[in-house]
This record gives sequence, C-alpha cells and structure tokens, in this order.
Amino acid sequence: MVKKMTQPTFRKWNSINKFSDAYVLANKVGINDFTYRGKIKLHGSNAAIQFSDGLAYGQKRSDFVTIGNDNAGFAQYVNQLSYEAYDGVIVYGEWAGPGVQKGDAVTSIPTKSFFVFSVLVGEQMVYDPVAIEVIVQKIFGKNYEKQNIYVLPWETGEFDIQFARQGTCQRFIDSIMEIVDNNIAEEDPYIKDMFGIEGSGEGLVMYPIKGSMMDGSPVPKEHLVSYMFKAKTEAHTVQKTKNRNHVAPEKPEGIEDFIDMFFTEQRFEQMLRQIGGKAEKEKTGQFMKAIMSDVYKESQQEVLIADFEWKDVPKYAAPVAKQWWFAKCNELE
Repeated sequence: MVKKMTQPTFRKWNSINKFSDAYVLANKVGINDFTYRGKIKLHGSNAAIQFSDGLAYGQKRSDFVTIGNDNAGFAQYVNQLSYEAYDGVIVYGEWAGPGVQKGDAVTSIPTKSFFVFSVLVGEQMVYDPVAIEVIVQKIFGKNYEKQNIYVLPWETGEFDIQFARQGTCQRFIDSIMEIVDNNIAEEDPYIKDMFGIEGSGEGLVMYPIKGSMMDGSPVPKEHLVSYMFKAKTEAHTVQKTKNRNHVAPEKPEGIEDFIDMFFTEQRFEQMLRQIGGKAEKEKTGQFMKAIMSDVYKESQQEVLIADFEWKDVPKYAAPVAKQWWFAKCNELE
C-alpha cells in the first residue's frame, strides 16, 4: 500500500512587535535584563520551508503556498530545490528580490532569493547564524548559495539592557534607531557587501539571545521569541508616532489620533501585499479583516492606555481603510 502524504500542520513565524511592546511585557512578567543582537530586516515577503514525510512545503506568513496559489513565485522555487529533508524542521526567512517588493536595494539583486534568519528544530528556535548555517548545509548542501539561499549574519554587536531602568532602555533604543537611520536608511550594508548593490534598507530585527528574571534565573529559551522587536527606517514605518524612539507606549489623544497613528498608507500597502498584491473589489472583506487584525495585534498597549476601547475603533477606522482600498481598486480597473 502506498503511504498517503498529508500536509503538515502550518506553523507561522511569530509576529515581531515594537520595542515598547517588549518593554511593557518584560516589566509585566518580571524580566531584569536581556542581551540583544540585530540582523538586517529585508524588504521582502515572510516565507518558510517546512519538512515533513521527506517533502518540502513552502509557506507564506499566513498559510502554505502551492503552484496554483503562490506568493511571488516561492512555491515554484521550493518545488525545484535540491535538498535532504529533515522532518520536523522549519526554515524561516525572507523571500526577496526582483518583483517581490519595490524600492530597496534587495529588490535589485540578480534573482529572487531566500534569506534565512531562523530555523525551528522540533520546539527549539535557532537564531545564531553559525548554528543556522550548519543546519542549512545539512539540508541544502555546502554550496547552498548556488540555490539562491543565504543565511543572514549578525549586523550588530551585543547590547545589554536592564528593563527595570527606563533611562537605560531609552539610551538603548536611541542607539538602535541611530544605527537604522545612519547606517541602513540610505544604504543596506548587507546587500552592498553581498551583491555590490547600493540602495536603501528597511531596518533591523533585534533578537534577545539571553536574559534573566528579577530573581536571577534565566529566561527560558522558548520565551525569548516574544521579546524580539523591529526597528524600521522612517520610510518603512507603518505607525505614525510623535517620537520613533519611544520606550513606553504613546497614548493616543483620541480615536482620530489613534486612526492617524495606525491606519497608514504604509500599513495598507503591506496588507495589500499580504493578500496577494492585487486590489480587487471581491477581496474587500479579506483586506478589511487583514487590516483590523494587524492593527489590533500591534496596538494593544496603546488601546490599554487610551480613553476608548477597541470596540470603538472599527466604526471610525473602516471608512478610512475602505476609502483607500476602493481608490486602489479603481486604479487597476
């Protein structure tokens, strides 16, 4: 009897929050300190390759991809890869290059490529580039770059931060944003070094590589993922803020101010790409669901300190989002 292959359970990449979200959570659960290190955040599309029953399954952020339901050609790419499957392993990365996004240096590299930033082995998430490279070589061979696979290196050194001290936290995020604005906004150093291509970058993703609780015990490795945060250039920021370097969440002055903060052009474009990249009126419900879900996820701390509740938001936000959406639909008709 031939064994019937069944698709594995989809396991999405954890959403990466703002530093203020990590700050609030760390103080809530009693974390004393973390050591952070950063990797370049590339302007592409979140992707992954999951191995099960000896086969490779391509993923986008929200689901599996197939040849008939692809994401910028990623399923087709996975289908032609040469690999040795390790069941239970998921290789996470950014699918980037010509035609995936627009504007940044990575969009001008010779061909679409898969940039690996993490690997899930069983229940252990691996972030260290040296350890990731060992796994990638086992799966895709020592010459894996010939298959347009790259392991993202560390971009920054280590930063030690004490979450109980807001002044220390402020100096930390000031340092991170200075790197983003001075070293990445105009020219992505990784893409320049790897491909010789000049152009802007998107920012950094900061990974907590170790930490301790107030009682001195270590933060469990499986919890570290909750404290990652992204630091984007001003051009890529999807939330309007009075101060991009804020530590604690910013209180909206009212519901209209909240909508201005979170329902931005950049976020609309990001959600459009997430649902396929083409604005069609029959996808209105899908777009609205994606927008509301994304804002709800990213604004929980701001809503907690606001003078309104989340249930008040859709009434005022929906017309703003729909106006943008239908204008985008009309552009393509």
